[in-house]
Amino acid sequence: MELSFWIGEDSVINCDSLSLPSLNTVDIFDRTIITDLYHLQCRIIELDSYCELLSEDIEETNAKLVSIYFQI
Repeated sequence: MELSFWIGEDSVINCDSLSLPSLNTVDIFDRTIITDLYHLQCRIIELDSYCELLSEDIEETNAKLVSIYFQI
């Protein structure tokens, strides 16, 4: 399963692929991300060794597109 998020300068997440509304802030350095796929409410998922976090710089917006791969 792959989730894609836009992370802007203010660290607000928009989940592009799932069409969710803007979620709460995320601290990448703590390796946590806030999302809930099923209820549009927030919960914390700890990123473990089975998750891979990839980012691609978007020059125009100074944002990053982050893809997280969950092994389920």
